[in-house]
Amino acid sequence: MLKSPFSLLAGLIFVLTLTVTTAGQAAKVRQPTLTPQTSGTTQGLIAVSPVNPRVVWASGRNGTFTVTTDGGEHWRSGVVPGAEALQFRDVEAFSEKVAYLMSIGTNPGDFRIYKTTDGGSTWTMQFQNQNPSAFYDCMGFWTPKRGIAHSD
Repeated sequence: MLKSPFSLLAGLIFVLTLTVTTAGQAAKVRQPTLTPQTSGTTQGLIAVSPVNPRVVWASGRNGTFTVTTDGGEHWRSGVVPGAEALQFRDVEAFSEKVAYLMSIGTNPGDFRIYKTTDGGSTWTMQFQNQNPSAFYDCMGFWTPKRGIAHSD
């Protein structure tokens, strides 16, 4: 079905206006300042969760997490007991004491969520997948006790 020349012109004007507006906004975007860090681990890190300029958590391979509480001057890393073979795909942090880690692995039970309330000294499993068809990608939290995990 052919469209009228007016509707084609209106559509073209809309697209051009959107393109010009988007291009103008892109010029105003500020890029973050990247500062190299010594993470305290040789494991590959995958996820990061900044709480504020001083407190940042990161997570990665072989059950590893790392946290700084002084803006990156010093990092403390560790491995979650029982999760040594897992990859922490996501981390959500709320303070220097409270954080969640979400793992993936090769078995359905490897998809887990752990929580610490003491800065990573101890971890408690909050969830372990039982669905053989699930694959967890990420999680997000509104509060330290309210969140959601996303699965394919």
